[in-house]
Amino acid sequence: MVLGPMLLMLILLLWLGKFQLNQDIAQQADRAGSALARQISASAAEPLAAEDRLSLNMLLAQWAQNPMIAHVSLYSPNNRLLAEAGSEPSRQLRAPGQGRYPAAVHLQDQLAGQVQLTLSAAPFVQPAQQLLERLIWGLLLIGGLGGLLAWHRGRELSRQLSALAEWDNSPNYPAPGYRRRDELGELSRAMLAHRGLLPEPEPAPAPLPEPAYIHATDIAAAAAADPSPDTAGSDETPAETADAAPADPIDTTETEQDQQEEVAPSDTLTD
Repeated sequence: MVLGPMLLMLILLLWLGKFQLNQDIAQQADRAGSALARQISASAAEPLAAEDRLSLNMLLAQWAQNPMIAHVSLYSPNNRLLAEAGSEPSRQLRAPGQGRYPAAVHLQDQLAGQVQLTLSAAPFVQPAQQLLERLIWGLLLIGGLGGLLAWHRGRELSRQLSALAEWDNSPNYPAPGYRRRDELGELSRAMLAHRGLLPEPEPAPAPLPEPAYIHATDIAAAAAADPSPDTAGSDETPAETADAAPADPIDTTETEQDQQEEVAPSDTLTD
């Protein structure tokens, strides 16, 4: 269904390309033929004035060696043949366009003769034909490769559909092609869901808590707002410390008397 319109479009494009190519070749041949005819008429003016037919024949023979020129002839004003070179080709072997190109030969602003030039078609047509043949072969190669790929794709789709038809007779999980990301995968998953065999999707994992970052500025602000006991005691002035020191004096005399009283009974026991 798809290859038919594509092939028709390719044929239409080839026809349009060939038509445009022939038009360009014809214009090129007309320009070349007109220029060559003028050059030949200018070069033939001097020997024509001298009525030297041998020089005229040699001159035209030299021009006929050009592969684009098939036939060239020189006529007098009364249409009498004076010299010629080459052979007149048939209409099919002439160059596209006019094919024949006349040019007048003037001597002192008077008509002395006329040059008739015929171009050959081979130098103009053969390169275009070779290009067109290469284009056709390239398009045929591309079309063959495209057809081969389409046939392979169609065979794969047919095999997948046959597998789904066999699976529908005894459905189980998984279905053929349910992991595909194309229309066959959607069809397979839809058949699984219709049969109630499609597994529930796994719950998404809980997001991890974001780590708490403590900055140095936060630590300094917390220390200023809630000072510790060590820092609070260190804030006392030296004067307060000096006043508080004598509050609990140590009575050395009382402690010595208490020690003597404790030792005295032990001495009596030993006696």
